[in-house]
Amino acid sequence: MDYDYENRYVYFPKYSSEEIVRFAYPAKNIILQTVVKTGLYPSGIAVDSANDYIYWIEYDLAGLSRCNLDGSNVTVLSTLSSPWAIRLDLINRWMYIVERYSGILKSRFNSTEQQAIVNFTSQRVDCIDIDTEEQRLFWINYDGDMKSAKDDGSDITIIHSTHSEKAYHAIGVIRTYMYYANYNQLLMVDKAPGSTSNVLYTDTGHIDSIFVFIKSVQPTSPQISQQLQSISNNILVQSIPPECRTAAIRITGLFNHFDIKQIAFVKCKNNMQDMKIDFIHIR
Repeated sequence: MDYDYENRYVYFPKYSSEEIVRFAYPAKNIILQTVVKTGLYPSGIAVDSANDYIYWIEYDLAGLSRCNLDGSNVTVLSTLSSPWAIRLDLINRWMYIVERYSGILKSRFNSTEQQAIVNFTSQRVDCIDIDTEEQRLFWINYDGDMKSAKDDGSDITIIHSTHSEKAYHAIGVIRTYMYYANYNQLLMVDKAPGSTSNVLYTDTGHIDSIFVFIKSVQPTSPQISQQLQSISNNILVQSIPPECRTAAIRITGLFNHFDIKQIAFVKCKNNMQDMKIDFIHIR
């Protein structure tokens, strides 16, 4: 899941129906628009608003593709091994891809200068995020270890652990906090080692991806949005229906023939008890 700051659209992949869709946000009515039909099982997505591009991972075909924001000019950029998640550093123009069973790749947006910067030594990884201010990467492995490294792959540290083995698909980092999903719970933890997680929200189904963003100012470019400071944060939570909970552990977006039942906008102020949750149902 990612956001187009220039045109104000949320983009996300529909895993089973093999397409990228979007909806305007903020908006009074949520209307899904199909942007492009993809190959088999799109799992990760990233938006480059400045250059009008969408990048996505096709897990079954092990490919990285790109198209314009309107779905035109589809281009296959690279064939990989087991790609799952993707994030863009829009300031320094680097792309980071999680090869879920082997490591993290770093390349330019056109897939040149590709290099493996992190090797996974044991458990798989299904999520990644970037803190461009600190120039660090964050991810969670199947063991529940939350790790961080410099954006060149050095200085790998464990900053927190859930001590629970499962697939962690959702992570978002902003300022001093990490937000992540632990099955059906949305949690927040300080990036300082030894911090304790706090539950912000519990859903009836599996929370499969989140997008953390600043809301108080509407940015006009991705570069500006990376630098904004705000009193309140917003977390956009994509949720899978309860009947998909077991299977959804292995996917991002949608699974089989089930649609997203709801998207929740969770508004968390500095006081975590002051919280507003609005549900928007998508049918």
